[in-house]
Amino acid sequence: MGPPTLEVTLIGLDSSTNWTTPSLEPVRQIGSGGGIGGRSGGSVFARSGLADGGDGFRWSVFVVGCCLILLGVVGVRYAPAIVRAQAREGMTPVEDEHLEETDRIRVTKGTSVVFLVVGVVLVGYASGVV
Repeated sequence: MGPPTLEVTLIGLDSSTNWTTPSLEPVRQIGSGGGIGGRSGGSVFARSGLADGGDGFRWSVFVVGCCLILLGVVGVRYAPAIVRAQAREGMTPVEDEHLEETDRIRVTKGTSVVFLVVGVVLVGYASGVV
């Protein structure tokens, strides 16, 4: 007894049509560098560093780095609006009469710059620059 099969009837198609199962071999050949522009011995992403043994890990690091860069840029750009929204909603982490709105904006921008720098380092690591 073989694996279970599913029969589907589509209007206009003959049931005797021989459908082949797609193969992943062409994808493996592209990833190994066999056939892209006549090059061999390296991956399509070999120059960017994403072709090392941990493709999935480096790709994940790249995506996380891009997200941190985006959060950093948005945080620097919209820091005053973020601080005003926190004050309006009563979400200020520390209530102190000595902390002014400009201090809170400065801290928010500083945190965003840290996110931005960490994101750039992660993208650099994932691409093989760092």
